Amino acid sequence: MLPENKIKKELFLNDFTNILKKTGNNPNILPFEVDIIIPVYNGIEFLDDFFDSLFKNTFSTYRLIVIDDCSPDSRIWPYLNEKLMSRKNIILIKNDKNLGFVKSFNKAYSYTNNHFVCLNTDIILPPGWLERLMNPILMDPSVASATPFTNAGTICSFPVMNLDNILLDSHNTEDIDSIFQLFKYESTKYIELPTCVGFCTAYNKDITDRIGMLDDIFSPGYGEENDWSLRASEAGYKNIIATNVFVYHKHGASFNTAPIERDKIRSKHLKILISRYPYYDKLVQTFIASDPLLVHRKLAIFLACCILPKKKCILIVDHNLGGGANRYREEMVRGRLQDGDQGVIVLHYDVRDQRYILSAYYKNYHTSIPFMDLEEFEEIVKFFNVGEIFYNNCVGYPSIDILLQLLIKIIKVKNSKLTISFHDFFPVCPSYTLLDNNGAYCEVPSIKKCNICLKSNKYLFPDNSRGITKDINLWRKNWAEFLDYANCVLFFSESTKSIVSKAFKIKNEVIKIIPHSITGLSQKPKIREKRKLNIGFLGAINYQKGAKIIQDMATIIEKECLDIDLTIIGQLEGQYNVHKWIKVHGPYEKNEISNLIEKYEINVIFFSSIWPETFSYVISELMDTDMPIFSFDIGAPGDRIRKYPHGHIINIIDANYALEQIILFHNDQLLKVKSIA
Repeated sequence: MLPENKIKKELFLNDFTNILKKTGNNPNILPFEVDIIIPVYNGIEFLDDFFDSLFKNTFSTYRLIVIDDCSPDSRIWPYLNEKLMSRKNIILIKNDKNLGFVKSFNKAYSYTNNHFVCLNTDIILPPGWLERLMNPILMDPSVASATPFTNAGTICSFPVMNLDNILLDSHNTEDIDSIFQLFKYESTKYIELPTCVGFCTAYNKDITDRIGMLDDIFSPGYGEENDWSLRASEAGYKNIIATNVFVYHKHGASFNTAPIERDKIRSKHLKILISRYPYYDKLVQTFIASDPLLVHRKLAIFLACCILPKKKCILIVDHNLGGGANRYREEMVRGRLQDGDQGVIVLHYDVRDQRYILSAYYKNYHTSIPFMDLEEFEEIVKFFNVGEIFYNNCVGYPSIDILLQLLIKIIKVKNSKLTISFHDFFPVCPSYTLLDNNGAYCEVPSIKKCNICLKSNKYLFPDNSRGITKDINLWRKNWAEFLDYANCVLFFSESTKSIVSKAFKIKNEVIKIIPHSITGLSQKPKIREKRKLNIGFLGAINYQKGAKIIQDMATIIEKECLDIDLTIIGQLEGQYNVHKWIKVHGPYEKNEISNLIEKYEINVIFFSSIWPETFSYVISELMDTDMPIFSFDIGAPGDRIRKYPHGHIINIIDANYALEQIILFHNDQLLKVKSIA
């Protein structure tokens, strides 16, 4: 999770299409000719891509200082002559013998006139790289060096620090760099590095002249830029990362020693560094532990998820309170990601921390950023190409009317399609389960009765919506406008559609009724013959799910000394004391249901919900057990249980009546077993 309020600090909040214009269309021409040092040693396979990107994507005036370090590959020198000699401002040097990187760098440095850059040949440069990389040195004369982000550059690596990463889903350098271009770069917000990373570094000529070149003791290479950076730091200068540049790097391809010899050189040069700078290791480890670049990496991943996919992304609006709606959303996210070419954005409101969370998914990448208000969300959504909005649920959100208006605005600006799903009845009433002020299903009465009810209804979700939940006319007006923009209104049962139709007129052509689909249980429970009645309940049981019904049944069982057990596979939520006649198993996994039914010797299931649920994963899981199931005649569960071969409907929502019906059924089953015997 990104720290709060970082989004505005780290991004240009301009129009996205203007930001992504190539730097070449409106180049920030540097006020001087930049020297570009390019040491070359073999690597013929990299040179075409490297030089092509350099020539294509460098817009300010520059001079190349190319030095061939006596490459054994006989193709290198002819290649360089053919590639470079026809161009202006080229200094082409060939060493008579191999000097190694450090001495070659120093030799090339002696030719420099201005601030300069040193480039490995195993990199690919994006448009406008030089202007952005050199800009920190121009803005602040105390900056000694600037290093860009890269896929493989130790502490500057993206998306994972200190790894040689592949490019995100094989997108090219320009794609990834277009994301980093969005970051602000301000001299007051430099992130200092313990050392520059030498694959692609801009150097301050004035500072280099003062502190000296690379130390030959680190020849042929490794540790030289670390030593130089630490000398600069001790002299009061800064080595920073240019957070708005990304350069591709084929790590290690430009070094000319065998792996065993390379490791020996590293070990030797590290000892030299530690002897000179005893604090060096702690400095690097502190940087890694504090990871000041985490914000930029995560934000870049977030933007990449939303911007790089070929297809327009889908924005899903949901709560994060758990239950079937969240399960449906999670399945939808997985399904959309399987397509491979679409990014998924999920907006939810964190009720506990009272902030919005925006999560982005693409391929195997996922990250989240927080917002304190919808204005911040509106700022960042400008960057996204939203092709579809899927309203899943927003129970618990503050300022519902503002949210709906903002979603309508996005639809208009982005020409997005809208799907509205009904996992509950929140658009119909702030009491999203349609329980009235007496705690009973209201059946959507007249507007007058609704407004009277809302004044004292304790079943509304804790509300911060500035009073609109107390006026059902205003509430439904906001939702009716939102529904008018829907290309699809999705119901999961005919029952839900009928109830919603009492409050809204929805065009038939946009209505779809598609029940949730779920995978079945891996095994069905084996129920042993048992004379004692044990009624089972499944799920997180709160008042709406029938907690008071269960507690009342326990009281009746105790009062009448009935030989009956009540077992909850799940949790009893809310202010309810667990009665001694009620066993509570606690949380469970779906694949445990059959075994738990067997373990507790449950022989009847009661789905005790007292509100007209729109669908229920629990019902589907229970029906897959082939167990006898009882349900109140209400909502989608009642409709489904009525059609279930082992289903039994209870017509009155009352604990005593329900218990009587279940006992009658159980006694009848015992008689059947006895007669068969």
